[in-house]
Amino acid sequence: MSEFKIQAEICTTFWNENPQWRGALYHINNNARTVIQAAQLVGAGMIKGMPDLCLAIPSKGYGALYIELKKPGEKARPEQIKQHERLISFGNKVILCTSAEDALNEIKNYLLN
Repeated sequence: MSEFKIQAEICTTFWNENPQWRGALYHINNNARTVIQAAQLVGAGMIKGMPDLCLAIPSKGYGALYIELKKPGEKARPEQIKQHERLISFGNKVILCTSAEDALNEIKNYLLN
């Protein structure tokens, strides 16, 4: 399954199962299609290495949950690791998931008090 399909399954399931938190889980668009578009997006605030999804709900002492999606066997790139470390230093939780099931379980655990 492609990373896009995994992400869509996560977002759709979260939306359907958590109407009280609709709009709190969102995609971070950081994939430019051209060099010109990349420069424009950087000028508009795009940060290289940002995780794919953000759940903007504080829980368990964290400010937000960031989710990096990878296909099984893939690892985060160096710029992603650097940005993940920055987000953690700001008080957020960052996780790497390889399936929708994994991500949805992590979200449930994050939201449970």
